[in-house]
Amino acid sequence: MASLNFSSKYLKFQVGKDVATVTVDKSAPPSTYGPAFDGELFQKIASTLSVSTAIFDIDSAETIRKAVNECPQVGTIVFRRAGNQANGITAITTTEGKPLRGPKGAAWQRVIDKPNYLQTRAQFTQLRDIFLFTTGWCFEYKIIPDGFGPEYVQRRILNPQYTEITWHQRSLFGVTDPITELVKEFYYTENGVRSQILDLENLYCYVNPNILSRSEGFLPESPLKTLKYPINNSIINYKARNRMVKGPFGLITPKAKDDISSMPLLPKDKEAIQTSLRNYGSEFDDQSQYVIPDVELGFTPLMYPIKDLQLLELLKSDSAAICDRMGYEYDLLARDLGGVALNNKGEAGKNQYQNHEIPWAKLMDQQEMESLGAESNGFKIVTSFEHLPVLQEDKKLSSEVLRNNVQSYIQAFKSNQCGYADMVTNVNACMGVVTAKPYPAFANKFWAELTPEEQALFSNQNFNANDTNNQNANGGGNQAGNQGQGANNQN
Repeated sequence: MASLNFSSKYLKFQVGKDVATVTVDKSAPPSTYGPAFDGELFQKIASTLSVSTAIFDIDSAETIRKAVNECPQVGTIVFRRAGNQANGITAITTTEGKPLRGPKGAAWQRVIDKPNYLQTRAQFTQLRDIFLFTTGWCFEYKIIPDGFGPEYVQRRILNPQYTEITWHQRSLFGVTDPITELVKEFYYTENGVRSQILDLENLYCYVNPNILSRSEGFLPESPLKTLKYPINNSIINYKARNRMVKGPFGLITPKAKDDISSMPLLPKDKEAIQTSLRNYGSEFDDQSQYVIPDVELGFTPLMYPIKDLQLLELLKSDSAAICDRMGYEYDLLARDLGGVALNNKGEAGKNQYQNHEIPWAKLMDQQEMESLGAESNGFKIVTSFEHLPVLQEDKKLSSEVLRNNVQSYIQAFKSNQCGYADMVTNVNACMGVVTAKPYPAFANKFWAELTPEEQALFSNQNFNANDTNNQNANGGGNQAGNQGQGANNQN
């Protein structure tokens, strides 16, 4: 090994073939012995030995990719959230929120459902959101065939890693079109071919909101930048556990007390023992897990105190910080990372959509409408998640409560606790709208005042309570209305 020498104002570090020495000047102030000083020396050693430091900033395409690939929590959250967005149903509506019918609606819906020849709507949104969750921005490029309207556009999401932008040196004040007025040159590299995009008006920049812009240009920083330490801590945590498993488990020494057994082994004897012990272990299929020695041996464990290091507890703490910043419910993670049991994830899944996915989808709908000129073309883009089972539970529960309330009012009428008119009023109040229409002949009567024929007429208009769960909330209110309305029809 070649000798290495490093020195600073108060410290000298020497590494030779057989010895390593550190000399510290005794006159050095106490502040010398700290992280800044140690870090400075380590950086010098690392740069000389061509090794990288453990902690890295998340400020480039390479480090963003490293964070996603090496930190399991980040990769899990990014791909799961992108998948959640793909679960939505996106529809074209009028500016008043009604379905857009006719050829115009069909044409624009085709643009939404099939952005280009290679991707479906789900693939398009997933790719866009993966870039936004990691890089913080991405460009969409629209290709409009000559002689056709914008509804025949082919849309592509450009990978930020292969995007080169030269900006005009100007401020945002007075800018009406951010792309054509701010971008000077735009290049995109694909399959090794670098091409300049000249029709800048067909570019649109999606951005992750509420994050700071870089000092140069106008693009935002990566959302992962603020997670520098939790991400680095998690990566180091996994690597540390991996090294512990690969390291030596203990020290084997002879138990004999004679003089010969106490003699030190020569280097060649040590090598022979090491060669022999390589036949034992669990890393390869041909290794044995049992060692049969020639002499009586003792074993001294050398394992790390894993429990005292609290690696799993620290990993959960970092996971919680990552979840909070990336908009993901902590309870949805794997249990080893802090998640809860499968049967307790329902509430967390509902919160994920209500607090994160639905607001994010609205932001993306707004940006997509800007990209496609929705306002000038007279339509809106709306993404809905109401069809998902996780969001149906509340609807089902409210329907059951409504059904029970309506049935209680009907039972109160049949028990002479209220009159028919009061029952109908209570049902309408429960519904929030006037749904039940009273039958005039019953209006001022209690149940006991009805003739047997009238009671039978009311009871025969039964509403199947079991169907209420499969209908909307109006079904419960219609129960009383149907019974009164049936009397109207028969008279």
